Amino acid sequence: MEKTKLLNEYLIKHSEEMTSKWFETRKESNLIYGKNASPHIAEDIKEQNLKLIKIVADGLLWEKDYKEWAWETSTKRANNQASLAEVLRNFKTFRAIFWGYVVQYSSMNTVNVEELGKWGDRINFIFDDIIEMFSVHYQKVHDENSRAQREMMLEMSSPVIPVYGNIGILPLVGDVDTYRAKIIREKTLLQASTLKLEHLIVDLSGVPIIDTMVANELFQVIKALSMLGIHASITGISPAIALTSVNLGLDFSDVPTYANLQQALHDHIKA
Repeated sequence: MEKTKLLNEYLIKHSEEMTSKWFETRKESNLIYGKNASPHIAEDIKEQNLKLIKIVADGLLWEKDYKEWAWETSTKRANNQASLAEVLRNFKTFRAIFWGYVVQYSSMNTVNVEELGKWGDRINFIFDDIIEMFSVHYQKVHDENSRAQREMMLEMSSPVIPVYGNIGILPLVGDVDTYRAKIIREKTLLQASTLKLEHLIVDLSGVPIIDTMVANELFQVIKALSMLGIHASITGISPAIALTSVNLGLDFSDVPTYANLQQALHDHIKA
């Protein structure tokens, strides 16, 4: 136990040196672990690494809870948009440096093979445990961030734009899946009501194709707008969308349709 305590002190004493050696392995890159990363991020990585060294070194003496470090660091790396592959590569690099210092201490203090093997088993267990906790929480944070970004992009991609008096346009562009269609429905009703519109032109010229579920969602939007006293019209229906609507049995006969946005605006403004 005394030798293990001395190893613990040796590792902590050389933590700055280990971290510097690890930083020397960085490559010319703008990635989080690259040489061109911002000074603020580089300093944070150093600080987290010094904490990691103490956690692993102390773990040789007693059971440690690694969750706080793993969760805090994984949250930062996910928010920094560092890829998990990049993080794991650096874990591997530093792990080798850390083990090198253990071997160095052993050779300087005549540690037998059995003792060195025990240290190796314990250190590998600690690193593996930390990496597993880190990876699981990183993925959770990454997925939450991706979902939030997707929702924000979807909200931004379905704006109701007031153009003249009480007339507004809902220009839809790109693929519309069921999830996006639901966002469009919720945001359109809220925005059209807030803007006190009387007419809303739904422009589908930028939508190549929709499935039956999405077509039904759009139909429900138009019905809901009508219940709010807002008259909806549609422009830019492609042959594929028209065919989908017919096959679904959706009746758009009461909804004014136009070949393009210019025609719709001309009729509404003239009226």
